[in-house]
Amino acid sequence: MAIFDRIKYDPNDDTELVWKFPSDEITLGSQLIVQSTQEAIFRKNGQNVDFFEAGSHTLSTNNLPILNSLVKLPFGGKTPFAAEIWFLNKTPKRDLKWGTTSPIPLIDPKFGIPVNVRAFGQWGIEISDSITFIDQMVGARNFADTTQIYEYFRGELIQDISEIISNAISSGSLSVFNINAALSNIATAASETFGSRLKKYGITLTNLSFDRINIPQEELEKMQGIMLKRMEAEQLGSVQVSDSFKTIKTFDILSEAAKNEGGGVLPVLTQIGLGSALAGSAATQMAASKPQEIGIEEKLKKLKSLFDGGLINANEYELKKTKLLEDF
Repeated sequence: MAIFDRIKYDPNDDTELVWKFPSDEITLGSQLIVQSTQEAIFRKNGQNVDFFEAGSHTLSTNNLPILNSLVKLPFGGKTPFAAEIWFLNKTPKRDLKWGTTSPIPLIDPKFGIPVNVRAFGQWGIEISDSITFIDQMVGARNFADTTQIYEYFRGELIQDISEIISNAISSGSLSVFNINAALSNIATAASETFGSRLKKYGITLTNLSFDRINIPQEELEKMQGIMLKRMEAEQLGSVQVSDSFKTIKTFDILSEAAKNEGGGVLPVLTQIGLGSALAGSAATQMAASKPQEIGIEEKLKKLKSLFDGGLINANEYELKKTKLLEDF
């Protein structure tokens, strides 16, 4: 095998993290050049024996004391000896992308319905413990880059992020509609959890951030439909909406009953199995008081708040506004 008198590593690009010098025949007197963003490690029989920081080093028995004790290097001359030299790139990599490969299933506490979300962002790493990184991540391979690191840790990263988002939603403190306002806190929690995993491999997590959390369009339309029904239910006036599902269901059934010329309200409620309590309560409330009309101004304000909150799109907003104005 060829013997080299000048040993250095010029990476092809900034994504390369670790590289093994292609020869294990080293000679005393060779120049080892370690650039400012690099570290070099000598290994013998799978063990890390000497460590070199940035600078130019003339290899001798003086600066290879551990290796010398293992192989009994002779003094002086160009005597070859067998050892591996590994170079590590210590430059932080801050622009790595991450994203959920599949939607995260959640139950939104505000609406009480299942919803799926996707999350995307960036993360960054830096080799903080070269020896641990070599031992834990490289093994028998001669090369490693950021792509390999991402593939290795992707599952754990997405798992940590998914669990933190799920916990934030399931605790009831957040809805999928306002979760983007809490991305900083979620990123901090994810950084603490995922960063502790990376430290075991000699890697420091330099940054982790969220670009966005997305709700699929079909899920968004489902929630918009619920909000519109809630608005309609509120127009019944005397019907309470604290139990949203029951109220909205009652509203739909009463609408169907109004179309039934022969049966009236109570038979329809009974037929669909809501029970005599719900049927009696709904009928009593409707008979006891006439629903209080909500003024056109109030309706327009509620419609505008839905649009501003992103619950309906511009087209839906204009159609509903036009309809309200025409009815007025």
